[in-house]
This record gives sequence, C-alpha cells and structure tokens, in this order.
Amino acid sequence: MNLNKQAVSNSSPLILLAKIGKLDYLFNLFENIFIPLEVYKETVVRGIHDGFQDAVIIDEAIKIKLIIVKETKKMYKEDELKQFLHEGEIKAISLAKELSSNTILLDDEEARIYARNIGLKVKGTIGIVIDNVLSKKITKKEGKESLKKLNRIMFLSGEIYEYALERITKIE
Repeated sequence: MNLNKQAVSNSSPLILLAKIGKLDYLFNLFENIFIPLEVYKETVVRGIHDGFQDAVIIDEAIKIKLIIVKETKKMYKEDELKQFLHEGEIKAISLAKELSSNTILLDDEEARIYARNIGLKVKGTIGIVIDNVLSKKITKKEGKESLKKLNRIMFLSGEIYEYALERITKIE
C-alpha cells in the first residue's frame, strides 16, 4: 500500500490515536494531514485547557508540521449540514472538498454517510489501524493491541470490534 498524498481529519481520529500513543499511524499512511481551524480548537486549545495529554501530543505534531492547520475559504452547504453535523465535521468536509482531498478521516456515522454521498473517501480510526497492518507498518499483534486500547476509550459495538479483529487476523 502506497502512502496516500493527503487526508483531512476531524477531531476524533486525532484524539483517539493520540490517547493510545499511536498518532504516528496517520503519518504511516498519509504524506499530509490537514485539519480545519475548528478541529485545532477542539483538539488542542480546549484539550490543553482541560488538561488532556492527547492535546499536547497533537499540538507537537502541528508544531513540527506533521499536521497542518488550514482554514476553509467557504463552508460547504453549511445550512443543510448544521442540522445533523457538528461544526468540526462540517469544516473538515468543507476543507476536504476545497483541497480536493481524496480522503477524510471521520468516526461519526452521520458525517461518514454524508461524506461518502458527496464523493469523499472516508476512513475512520479503526480503518486507520487496519490499514497500518495491511501496509505492514505495524504487526498484526500491534494492530490487535491498538484495537483493544481503542475499544476501552471509544464506543465500539461488539459487531464492529469483532469485524475489525477478524480483518486484522486474516491479513497475510
């Protein structure tokens, strides 16, 4: 699996991967990670204010330009999207459209469905772990350990957790 050129991320993949000490999984897969200013405020500004260590990790990645904060020039269908998505998700979708990014990183189901419907390739935190195993950036054992850690800190249905474990197990 070749390194993808770029992705735009919403807050949750950054926060979750930073919480388990695996933010580097993003950099294994993408040359450039962009986030809108709103996602920076959610992940770093509020996170540091509230004393979250993951916010410091994300901020360090921004300081060394592994993650690039970029403001959107215009909002994509803002009035329509405000009814069912959070501002960070709307701005991430807008930035992905603006940059013609081939991938957007989202975990929220409604945001994922909407992004797919407008032609964006969607990847979530679990998919990022699986892709790291597929691309041989990490071992199956590391992938399973990361999945277990994520299962402790995020809502994963038993069905999704088992599916992800099975996907990792079957990788050659």
